[in-house]
Amino acid sequence: MAATATKKTNRFDSVPSEMHDVTATIDYSTRQMIITLPLESAGTLSSSGKSETIASSRGNQKLKINDEIFTVGVNVYKKM
Repeated sequence: MAATATKKTNRFDSVPSEMHDVTATIDYSTRQMIITLPLESAGTLSSSGKSETIASSRGNQKLKINDEIFTVGVNVYKKM
């Protein structure tokens, strides 16, 4: 599940995950990691049915940034 090559620029390094379009970028000037993932379709319920899923990595995803492997798992929900 690790991504292939590392893309490098002056301030940012980013590589997309091969699954679920999860990407992470490190901005060294602000010391922040920016994680991007697609929004779910409107009305997608969580497995319990108690909340609406806004975005999810669908489990942990391995991302390669600067020749290091990071594991990222993100879930965004809204209470019903």
